[in-house]
Amino acid sequence: MAVGATRQPFVVENRPGAATNIATELVVRAAPDGYTLLLVVAGNTVNGSVFKNLNYDFNRDIAPVASIGGIPLAMAVTPSFPAKTVAEFIAYAKANPGKTYMPRRATAACCTSPARCSR
Repeated sequence: MAVGATRQPFVVENRPGAATNIATELVVRAAPDGYTLLLVVAGNTVNGSVFKNLNYDFNRDIAPVASIGGIPLAMAVTPSFPAKTVAEFIAYAKANPGKTYMPRRATAACCTSPARCSR
């Protein structure tokens, strides 16, 4: 148990796993009493498009309270790649299925690791 700036005791309960889905569902199912909070990371926002059978809808079931920080993200390609803008990349990917890839550490962790796209 810890005591923060409010001088009220609080408990941090880590629920790792399933690309943040375990913790997110726990918060969604908790009583809406203002005592259960979720520290949202970028991966939370993409899970709905990655996982087909979630027991919650992130956009409907989670309400933002405060922003405590941000992480800049970048999209990079090798200089020889034909696309030079995001729009050109999307057009290329649609016209050339299977010729682009984005390596990542885990299923929905695309926003926490560098990404590279090439042929």
